[in-house]
Amino acid sequence: MLTTVLVMWLELGHLVLEIVYTRTKRKTTDPDYGRSFSWVGLFRQVIVGIGVPLICSLIVRPQFPENSLAAALGLYFLTPRAAPFIALLSGLFMSKGFGTQALLVDLVASGGALVLYHLRLQMANISTSMVEGRAAGEGPDTTFLYLGLHIATIPAGVVFFIYQLLMVLAVVLLIWAMFAKSKGLAKTAGFLIGLWLLMWIWIFSFAIFAIYEVVWLAFFKKKTGGLFPVLESYREWFSTRGSIAFFLKRYGYWIWVLISFGIQVGRWMFLTELLRLTGSSFCPNSLKGATATSILLTAAAIGANVALKVSGLTL
Repeated sequence: MLTTVLVMWLELGHLVLEIVYTRTKRKTTDPDYGRSFSWVGLFRQVIVGIGVPLICSLIVRPQFPENSLAAALGLYFLTPRAAPFIALLSGLFMSKGFGTQALLVDLVASGGALVLYHLRLQMANISTSMVEGRAAGEGPDTTFLYLGLHIATIPAGVVFFIYQLLMVLAVVLLIWAMFAKSKGLAKTAGFLIGLWLLMWIWIFSFAIFAIYEVVWLAFFKKKTGGLFPVLESYREWFSTRGSIAFFLKRYGYWIWVLISFGIQVGRWMFLTELLRLTGSSFCPNSLKGATATSILLTAAAIGANVALKVSGLTL
């Protein structure tokens, strides 16, 4: 738990530096500085929110039942994060772009916990082998544990359900369009398929966009008038999509922040109850290595991001 708090403080400390630096730049040189979404910043969030848990889970996996990487990684994805605090403070004092980076990776981590953590099967293995002070044959009360688990993963489950529903709806509309020979239905089906594919494109291309952002800022910013083309295409899409896009643009971010706070409450419930049930038994021999990895890699990712920011090579 101490490691979780230290990593959160590192991320919040980075946010404070970003806010101070951004507001100083706005007062002295550029009034619009730091208002954009940064792909480099997203890459840093992926390293901290996905890469660090993956490396740590590889370190501690021998301590889990059946050497389960899924159980170890799922547990790391369920550790509390600073995402809602970052998003709230960023939205109030800097820009929604910085907070969106944290919220995106936080949601993906919740989805990872939902998929990887085989809920009752994994917890049954952990609880029966590690719970202290229980009478023989008496199972632990895990009601509060599972309540936290469900609160932490339900939002990701809803998003996953909607994501799959889009594809099912697209297939139905496409078949309907073929029999009805309707171009309108075919276009709607194509649009839904495009949304479905967008998730996979984002997963495999965010690192490419991060590199592109650095190269663009270094060599092409002056030639394009200072507007990053990838971000401008998103702004144009939202500005031409009517009332739904307007609602999402104005209120969607803050609703997302509230949902993220709920996710963190669920994670804290899960973690505190897990530690209460397992006591000192839940202390893998390799935990010191995982702790050092969490802190050092997070600090290194933040340091690299700050260096690029000061050098003018990230938005």
